[in-house]
Amino acid sequence: MTLPQFLPAEIFAFMAVFIRLGAAFLVMPGFGEAVVPARLRLMMAIAITLIIAPIVRQTLPGLPSGPGELIAFVATETAIGFFLGGIARLLVTTLDLAGTIISMQIGLSTAMIFNPALQTTGTLPGVLLSLGGLITILETNLHHLLLEGVVDSYTLFRPTDPLPVGDLSDTIARLIGASFRVGVQMAMPFIVLSLLFTIALGLISRLMPTLQIFFVSVPAQLAGGFLIIIVSLSAMMNVFLTYFHETLVGLLVPR
Repeated sequence: MTLPQFLPAEIFAFMAVFIRLGAAFLVMPGFGEAVVPARLRLMMAIAITLIIAPIVRQTLPGLPSGPGELIAFVATETAIGFFLGGIARLLVTTLDLAGTIISMQIGLSTAMIFNPALQTTGTLPGVLLSLGGLITILETNLHHLLLEGVVDSYTLFRPTDPLPVGDLSDTIARLIGASFRVGVQMAMPFIVLSLLFTIALGLISRLMPTLQIFFVSVPAQLAGGFLIIIVSLSAMMNVFLTYFHETLVGLLVPR
C-alpha cells in the first residue's frame, strides 16, 4: 500500500470511530452534560478516539466505494452511537421518575426547578436524585464502564453489519419498563408511608372534626418526607448503582 492510499484509509478509520463515539458523547451522562463546554467534549472525544481507533481497527471496513455507501455508513454509526449513549441516559431517568413519585407523596409535586442532569424542568426530589446519581456514577468510576461499552460495541455491532433496528427497539422498550419498575421500587417506602399517613389523617379528622387538619398535615408530611429522604438516600443510590451496573454489563459487555 502506497502512502497516498495509506493516509485516506487511516483518516477514514479515525473518523469512523469518532462518529460513533461523538454521537454517544452527545447524550451520555457525565460526558454529554450541557454544563460541559462543547470544546472540552470535542477534545475528549478526539483524545479517546485516538486511543480506541487502534484497538478496533481490524473490525472497521475499508474505504466506501461511493457517496451512497458513505452516507449509509455514517447514518448507521451515528444511530449506534446515539443508542449507546441513550441507554445510559435512559437509566439516569430512573432517578427522575423516582423523585417525581416521591414529590407527589410528600407534597412537593408543584415545586418545579430546572434539572441540569436531564436538561428539563423537574421536581426537587427528582433533581436531588438525578444530580446525586450522576455524581455517584462519576465517583464510583462507572463512567469507565460506558467507555468500555463503546469499545465492546464493535463486537456487538460490527460496522460491516446492517443496523439491527428491531433489536434496538426491543431493547429500548424493555429498558423503559425496567426503569419504571426500579423507579417505583425506589419510591416504595414513600408510597407505603404516605398511605399510612393518609389513613391516620382520616381517623384523626373523624375523631376531631373541629381540627384544621390541613394546617397540621402539610408540615408533618413535608417534615416526614425529608426525614425519610435523609434515612433512605444511600439505600436508593445503592439500588440505582446496582441496576445501572448490571444493565450496562448485560447489554454492552459481550460474554
